[in-house]
Amino acid sequence: MWRHVVGWVVAGALLLLATVAQAADPEAEAQGEFRLGRAAFKKGEYVTALAHFESSQRIFARPGTVLSIALCKIELGRLIEAQAGLETLRSAFEPTDERAGIVPAQLAALARDIPTLQIELAPGAPAGSEVALDGKALGAADLGRPVRVDPGPHVVAVRAPGHEGRRYELDLVRADRAALVVQPGAAGAAPGEQPGGPATKPTPGAVLPPERGPAGPLVASRARYWVGVAVGAFGLAGLSAGAVTGMRALNIKQELETTCPDRAACTPEGVERADEGQVLSVASTVAFGVGAAALVAGAVLLVTSGAQGPVADVALVVQPGAVGLGGRF
Repeated sequence: MWRHVVGWVVAGALLLLATVAQAADPEAEAQGEFRLGRAAFKKGEYVTALAHFESSQRIFARPGTVLSIALCKIELGRLIEAQAGLETLRSAFEPTDERAGIVPAQLAALARDIPTLQIELAPGAPAGSEVALDGKALGAADLGRPVRVDPGPHVVAVRAPGHEGRRYELDLVRADRAALVVQPGAAGAAPGEQPGGPATKPTPGAVLPPERGPAGPLVASRARYWVGVAVGAFGLAGLSAGAVTGMRALNIKQELETTCPDRAACTPEGVERADEGQVLSVASTVAFGVGAAALVAGAVLLVTSGAQGPVADVALVVQPGAVGLGGRF
């Protein structure tokens, strides 16, 4: 019977090592997120795709993922961020890589498509006039020259001491070159407004470059956290099994010291009990070793998962015949 116990413990140890090896592979985990991002991108779900690509890049950075992130941002109208990402890829791919031609082509398109807005104060605007674009104050150097902005709705706010504020709302599309002359409202007057239009929609039918993400099996990004929990629980079970089998082996040893001090003179029952004690001793050692390794592996997986699990003050409690966790949650 106890030989079967040892066999199950060893089998569990091998399964644990295989599970930890897969879950602890950041490249495989990143590939899982990358594939989810591609699937969402092909459906036109660019917000979801971007979240998966960014998660993949945080786990295992690759230039191909940066390219996919940039293409998502282009579809979402975040052209300036996309351009900044693409600029880092100018020499990232070999000339024979088909993605090498995508980067300069997209940068050229962005140079054309990123709108600009030139804002000037009207002649005679009161002293101390302040201008803000989308909530960000513009300095004197920003006035009278084109400022690059993303397509979509924008708000220009102007204020001056002793005057009412005035807001200008406008909606820019790709490749717009807009100019706006602004001034604050008259003293004591209600601010003038210019109605804005709806935000532009992401372009349908966009195409990702050929897949060049890191190779490996599909593993969800949050799987590391839950695998860590499972592996840690397995470790506690192993320590508990080691404690129980160790106590049984110790009891048999103490019993045999009294009833069968010399194995050669033991009864058949005594010899069987001695064999059982040896098997239990081996099982206890194996269970303790596997349990401790699993507990450490589970802790490593939890710490490196980046997931926000429950916070607790926890301690390992080892008592005769039992192993567990104690603490304050």
